[in-house]
Amino acid sequence: MRSQRGYTIIEVLIAVIIFAIVLPGLTVFVVSARKTLTTSSRFEQGTLVAQKVLDSLSLIPSSLLPSSGVASDTMDGTAFTVNWNRTVMTAGGKGITLTAHWTLGGKDRNTILQGALR
Repeated sequence: MRSQRGYTIIEVLIAVIIFAIVLPGLTVFVVSARKTLTTSSRFEQGTLVAQKVLDSLSLIPSSLLPSSGVASDTMDGTAFTVNWNRTVMTAGGKGITLTAHWTLGGKDRNTILQGALR
């Protein structure tokens, strides 16, 4: 009699069962990683929008700069609103605080950027 090579039905069933147990956990991991990537990307974009506003405000002499204001921008289909306020720094200088707002997954998100004015 010749020996036959290959997998038995039992080996195949065990492999399918193991795969069926592992796959849902792997799917949850991939979905979670995707959400984290999207969230961090939006925080980075919010910071970039706030930095862009700060760069444009830094061109205005601080004596002429209004005490507060609002700017908006869209990046990759997400609308960002940046509120800014002039502040007095502890060392006596003038500072500015910018807060970028956006909505992600039905939740309001924001990031804060602070800088010094000349």
